[in-house]
Amino acid sequence: MKTLRSALLLALVGVAATLSAADKKPTDPKAAKAKPYPLKICVVTDDELKKDAFTYVFQGREIKLCCDECKKDFEKEPAKYVKILEEAEKKQAADKAKQPKKKQ
Repeated sequence: MKTLRSALLLALVGVAATLSAADKKPTDPKAAKAKPYPLKICVVTDDELKKDAFTYVFQGREIKLCCDECKKDFEKEPAKYVKILEEAEKKQAADKAKQPKKKQ
């Protein structure tokens, strides 16, 4: 009986280890890479971002805020702030398209 319990316990430990290893598989790099933050200011307060800006990922998009308190405000109305970020991205893309191409 002890042998059966030991074998069962060993099998359970093996299954647990396998499941744990499966959870640690690397994720798809494209899915893990967040869309970069397009502004040099906090989208909530319009304050200039410092080197120690509060940064996190929201729905695959990098969000930089002047402080962690702004996260609460951002998450109350995320659509409002994401729209501002999308407009900034469009402006950057348009500005980049207007720049003359460098000759090689």
